[in-house]
Amino acid sequence: TFVDAIYNAYAHKWNEKGEEFDGRVFEDAYPLLIDPPAMQATIVEHLRFMWDEYLQQEWKRVLPMLQDSADAFRQIDFNGQTAIQAARVVTGRNLSGIWEDLDRAESVVFVPSAHIGPYVSMFHHDQQIYVLFGARMPEGVKMRSAALTRSELLVRLSALADDTRLTILELLTERDELCAQDIITLLNLSQSSASRHLRQLTATGYLVERRREVAKCYSLNPDRLSDTILALRTFVRGKA
Repeated sequence: TFVDAIYNAYAHKWNEKGEEFDGRVFEDAYPLLIDPPAMQATIVEHLRFMWDEYLQQEWKRVLPMLQDSADAFRQIDFNGQTAIQAARVVTGRNLSGIWEDLDRAESVVFVPSAHIGPYVSMFHHDQQIYVLFGARMPEGVKMRSAALTRSELLVRLSALADDTRLTILELLTERDELCAQDIITLLNLSQSSASRHLRQLTATGYLVERRREVAKCYSLNPDRLSDTILALRTFVRGKA
């Protein structure tokens, strides 16, 4: 039957990930799908439980760091800048050619996050675009936050704490540019593995990504490497 086919398809996907598929989840969910008020009550109850047991304490822990980041960016004058230009200042990433929707939005709200790492995320609500970015301190602002400095440094160093990613950087010191397929071939990586490593190195700023027709190609960003070394020296010196 059609239901059996869907069940088997889900089971196959879960098994590919090495996990056992439990069809009872769908059986339990069906009564909620046909009873919206019951579904709403279940969702609200679950969110309250998650907040009380897990999220509230973590929110209180990271709130000062998020506030420091927001206060620091409020010191910057964004007048005359496009949304893409402002996004580059706030996120430290060049999003031109990737998120052109930003310049067409009525307003853009930047939201610092303590849990997104080096990545950037975007979602729409009405005519507003919300951009989530890893909480950080902007360049050229006198404010300093020990927690933010440590957090951003940890994100940058974590990207280097992997033999494959270090090898990719080493390859790019020997060549001006390599495309994703070149890296896959040279290091004998799967496409998914190469994509994951390249995405993290790009998000952290160590690599610059550009499109060559349909291929994604990468070059080294020596300024980011130098800046990371300087940040580590400054951090250690401040603790000495």
